Amino acid sequence: MAADLGGPRREFFGKFLHHVKAIMMVVEDDHLALVENPEWLAKRLYYYIGVIAGLSMIQGGITPTMLYYEIQHLLLEQRPLEHQRQFEEGLSRTGIRQLLRSRPSVKFLIMPSASTGLTVQKLIRLLQPRFSEEGSNTHRAETTMYAKFIKYIREVAAGRRNPIDLGKILKFVTGADEEPLLGFDLTPSLVFVGLGGGLLPTGHTCLNQVILPLANVEEEALFNAFDLAFANDYFGIV
Repeated sequence: MAADLGGPRREFFGKFLHHVKAIMMVVEDDHLALVENPEWLAKRLYYYIGVIAGLSMIQGGITPTMLYYEIQHLLLEQRPLEHQRQFEEGLSRTGIRQLLRSRPSVKFLIMPSASTGLTVQKLIRLLQPRFSEEGSNTHRAETTMYAKFIKYIREVAAGRRNPIDLGKILKFVTGADEEPLLGFDLTPSLVFVGLGGGLLPTGHTCLNQVILPLANVEEEALFNAFDLAFANDYFGIV
């Protein structure tokens, strides 16, 4: 029996909210705002945006920073527009609206900030390696592979492995392209396996785990295999 420990949900929340940002939002006075559309109103899409944003916050998905202005507007004593009313109703369904009303300072956790981005140091800290016993041949092979993986991460951060970015690597492991507001329930981990599975790494988003092959191949061939794995996004396609 399979158990959903959050990976598929995190991936869905992230894809949904990124789609909202790309399709249903525009820049107004240096901030993002939802566009009011009669067809979307009739389908109550703004309500579902509120529901998904709230669920993403409390179930380990991405932080909906793109909706900060809309959330901040709810705290003002003004008559909301219809799309804002639907959005508020959706947030209320998850309890986030009530939390904001009783603890307005919670909004600062959603505020966009450059410091919330994923960095090399943060990604390395999040992905905890599990090594074999020190002194063994397996341990030496694992530390060699881990060093190559760290070098690959730095190559990605420097923009030399396009279209891969750090978020794609974390998403491959956890289903989320950034660290959730409340952190991960299961600590993300990195484990190693022999060459039987080929060169491609394997991601288990329910376990927040990535498996790297102990491949003794040229660095560029290994990095190309990493590129292929981290560039693929199967949710909603299969």
